[in-house]
Amino acid sequence: MGAQLATVLVMVVAMGCSVDPTGLALDSRFRDAQVPFDAPSDTAVETPDAAPDAATDVDANADPDGGHDGGTDGGGGADGGADGGLDAGADAGPDAGTCPSFPTLSGRVLHYDARRGVSLEDGDRVREWRDQSTSGNHAAGRDVRFVEDTFGPGLPSVRTLGTLESYVELDNPRVQNLTAFLVVRTTDDRDDPDWWNSPVLLGGDANGDRSDGAIILQGGRVGFVQRFGVVGTTTRIDDDAPHLVTVARSGAAVRIRLDGADAAMGTSSSGAIEDPSRWWLAAHEHPGGHLDAHYAVVLLYDRRLNDAETAEVEAHLRCVWRF
Repeated sequence: MGAQLATVLVMVVAMGCSVDPTGLALDSRFRDAQVPFDAPSDTAVETPDAAPDAATDVDANADPDGGHDGGTDGGGGADGGADGGLDAGADAGPDAGTCPSFPTLSGRVLHYDARRGVSLEDGDRVREWRDQSTSGNHAAGRDVRFVEDTFGPGLPSVRTLGTLESYVELDNPRVQNLTAFLVVRTTDDRDDPDWWNSPVLLGGDANGDRSDGAIILQGGRVGFVQRFGVVGTTTRIDDDAPHLVTVARSGAAVRIRLDGADAAMGTSSSGAIEDPSRWWLAAHEHPGGHLDAHYAVVLLYDRRLNDAETAEVEAHLRCVWRF
């Protein structure tokens, strides 16, 4: 079951899923019920070891939004702060003074931005995508490409190719409550009835009855899976246009927003996402997780942001990435 898409995704989203051989069809589990959110809680973040130096660096030495949010990694360590000359138009876009500033909010545990911290090898192959938060959870590229100007001049993407060998790998941040934002673009419309064979935007699926979770894409629709509970949209994003995916979770209550508007609410399983030890963009422990998509932003907080905070982040991202 190959993926048939060309996707650019700017998202800020997170979660995992667990696998039951008897399985649940995602279609039958999507819901729109209004469910109240519980009070948010914080979760500790695991910090990986420093990554090796890379040959070429896409401006890993600066905050993607002009230094807002004091918790940004300054680009030292793995890349030594060196800029190999491939900047992809850093800050040439509208956030150079015309967009709302990046909000300074607590709980930011992952922040990948295609304009910053992308280390390349063999031309356009992504070796590492550096985490712009203080967690230092730098992601490894596996047969992934850097594509310039995907969203406009100076607005590149990290593209997964929709094959079993093409994905981005990172440490599981082990969150419980969360808010994830993803800026993406895709045409992937693969529609398997079982969620564990569906493309993964962000997260991890572990074999067996374990505490995993993921944000998935099934038939062009966005879903969140925590163990055996599934919440998903009826709106599709497989139209090759830029989309902002926002996923928030508190306890078992889940809300999914698309392009700044509510798209689905419901309940999944509760509890921290402890398994597996690794998370992925466009992969999981089953072969069906591959995804053909363009990622611009992956942003994750370890708490449910309130409505005002969510609106701040969404307004900034939609302005910067021009949609």
